[in-house]
Amino acid sequence: MSEAWEHVPIEIEEEVEVVMNDLTARPELAHSEFISSVDHLREARMRHAHLLATAGIEAEEHVGNIDPDLRLDWIIESMNGRRHGNSLTIPMLGTTPEDIEILCDFSDTESRIMINIPTHGFTQLLPMPDEVERVRATFSKGNLSIDW
Repeated sequence: MSEAWEHVPIEIEEEVEVVMNDLTARPELAHSEFISSVDHLREARMRHAHLLATAGIEAEEHVGNIDPDLRLDWIIESMNGRRHGNSLTIPMLGTTPEDIEILCDFSDTESRIMINIPTHGFTQLLPMPDEVERVRATFSKGNLSIDW
């Protein structure tokens, strides 16, 4: 099987400056900033996610092979993302659009997207529904959105 990865450009939406020195900031932004600044919580969350990801890997792989759409949902959820029909949003706080590389592979056997952040040593493959022919990526307010 030959892999023909295509580069997907990331569109950047205008970001709004958030003022954090008074109560004008939205609560969810203040909460996100607090959570991202607490190192021991991040470490505990990473260890917990690793344990969950490896604990049931055989059973999940079997179910994922039967229902690839469910496998995509699991991967998105493991990245604290959300799926919205034919799109997904993944929080990417601490990165910039220049850090992120999105690649697509529309082969005969399966379609997939690779999210690669070399500066953070992160790579994630996302299985896509077979009918996907086009992918669009947008970065806005620390979130990566991918539409297909």
